Amino acid sequence: MLRHVAAGIDGSPESLAAAHWAAREALRRDATLHLVHAWEWHPRPAPSVPADMSQRAWADDLMTRVSDGIRAAHPAVKVLDRSLNAAPAAALLAAADQADVLVLGSRGLRGLTGFMMGSISQRVVSRSPAPVVLVRAGVGTCAEHLPAPGGVSPDEISQTPYRDVVLGLDTGRPCDELIEFAFDAARRRGAALRVIHAFRPHRPSWPRTDSSGQVARRCRRSMNTSSSPRCAPGARSTPMCRSPRP
Repeated sequence: MLRHVAAGIDGSPESLAAAHWAAREALRRDATLHLVHAWEWHPRPAPSVPADMSQRAWADDLMTRVSDGIRAAHPAVKVLDRSLNAAPAAALLAAADQADVLVLGSRGLRGLTGFMMGSISQRVVSRSPAPVVLVRAGVGTCAEHLPAPGGVSPDEISQTPYRDVVLGLDTGRPCDELIEFAFDAARRRGAALRVIHAFRPHRPSWPRTDSSGQVARRCRRSMNTSSSPRCAPGARSTPMCRSPRP
């Protein structure tokens, strides 16, 4: 493990939420947080760049403001920041190559497609050598934990248990890295790992007697044969099956 968590920064609310999520993940992993901002010179800068400021100066100012804010909010996390003139997708992929996980902001529109449509995320997610986490704006500590009982103040929310970690499993093509990441995420949080496999019953290639119980056992076999032995201790897994309604 490299013990690095990388986060892509572009100044949007989504990327700021990703930076804070990445800082919390770095703390859980006892890792260094790398904030990365990449920009390409353009004769017509984005509207967010003031007319009296160069693109490089704006990028450097952005990283200073973001990194200072992250350090203030997460003083126990070591934060490194870098602003570079490069193609954003290439820069993020290079950062992912040196990280245990890459965190990006997402607008989260219309399910998974909305996470990537019209953004650099699609190229990064499809080619990243490290797991990629997509974070929506407004996702804070409260969103990661179960609702607090009455009388618990917001600043004590981190003391409540974490929500379950959910793994979508393709039993035909289980991915070792994905399964290991899910087990590791659950273990670090002391959370349950909920494994979900969706299937259409009575497909031509399946016997008509195939039941959800049999598929659940298939899920367990996939995890037992594919996941790394070192990721299982301390995590509780619960296989679940889903089939579409008639």
